[in-house]
Amino acid sequence: MFSNVRKASPLPDPSEALAGRDTPTSLTGVHVVNGRSIQPPFPSTCECAVFGVGCFWGAERIFWQHDGVHTTAVGYAGGSHPIQRTRKCAQA
Repeated sequence: MFSNVRKASPLPDPSEALAGRDTPTSLTGVHVVNGRSIQPPFPSTCECAVFGVGCFWGAERIFWQHDGVHTTAVGYAGGSHPIQRTRKCAQA
């Protein structure tokens, strides 16, 4: 039953992947928890990082608890579609 648990799933070929959106989803622009902008421009002291985690909403809460984190946003990254929205920006 668990024989495939340790095997990585292959990424689909771009020709087999689901079609994405032509335009990004609309965002309010303000983080619901900390009230900061989740869209650029960010303060010049910020750097952006992308983290891959399982349950990204649960993981996002961990970042809120750390000093220096300016704002967070969750979503999917990678793949073959040109629109990428996931960024976690930490203030240095």
